[in-house]
Amino acid sequence: MVKHFKLNDKDVHLPLFSPFAHPHEIFCRALMTGGKIVVTENIYPRKIFKLIESYEVTAIMAVSSIYQLFREYLKRFKSELKSLRLIESGGMPTPISLNLDYERAIGKRIIPVWGSTETTGVAIANKIEDDFPLDSVGKVCPFYQAKLIDQFGKVNKEGELLIKGKGVVKAYYDSLKMTKNSFKNGWYFTKDLFKIDSNGYFYFVDRKDRMLKVKGMKVYAREVEEILYSHSKIDEVYLVPYLHKLKGESYVALIKTKKNVSINEKGLRRYLTQYLPEYKIPIHFIIIENIPKLPNGKYDILKCKKLVLDLLGGKVEK
Repeated sequence: MVKHFKLNDKDVHLPLFSPFAHPHEIFCRALMTGGKIVVTENIYPRKIFKLIESYEVTAIMAVSSIYQLFREYLKRFKSELKSLRLIESGGMPTPISLNLDYERAIGKRIIPVWGSTETTGVAIANKIEDDFPLDSVGKVCPFYQAKLIDQFGKVNKEGELLIKGKGVVKAYYDSLKMTKNSFKNGWYFTKDLFKIDSNGYFYFVDRKDRMLKVKGMKVYAREVEEILYSHSKIDEVYLVPYLHKLKGESYVALIKTKKNVSINEKGLRRYLTQYLPEYKIPIHFIIIENIPKLPNGKYDILKCKKLVLDLLGGKVEK
């Protein structure tokens, strides 16, 4: 990342990932370059913006749900953010609509990246200076190799992402079965589905375990979420796989609206029918005040599933 983002001793880092989840990115970048690091315990937008202004922060790192919290304050506090040159987003997909809001409000893009614990951090990333596609997580970073394999194990333009390189771990501690399933011939099988274009940009499709067969057709939760994010009244959305007694596999959409607006299921269905065939539209929509999250800002999958079960009964998939 130091090489990819051209980080140096003048950079001031403000990491908003939990330190227990991302110690390498939080501490190592500043240590390696001799730069500065600002550590904070809160993510209140106004306090974060004041920290950025006070310490002239140049590089900020967070998951997209945290950038969602900041969105409505961007125009009001634009001057406090002038020192930023790198707004990095990883850990979960970055909606196109969110990136567009940042570009319009402060004239700077969020830089989507992809990485995992097994790759010791970011392995695919966009570059600050590039006019990258907003729905891409970027190109392979220095010191890594990547390829996509289809369901037949053949290298393809779409399929599961495999990563190789010195930063990739070789095994899981005390778990021979997990190691055997995830590491083969030096390659780490990520269980993430991607596409790659002719220019080498990677596009996240979804996790393998979030893809469902609905009426015999493949449906990716990420595709539906991206369209819902484009709705002017929606702030956050997360799809939970759900098994309906009569209709089989489908999704339940957890929806958090923007402040002081309301929306109903009928309106959401009508909106989605403009872009999707009927079988891709979630079977239920649940409007809630907050979608459950982990301390690191990612969605809490277990709590989301429990919420759906408590409200609807039945079974959640996978």
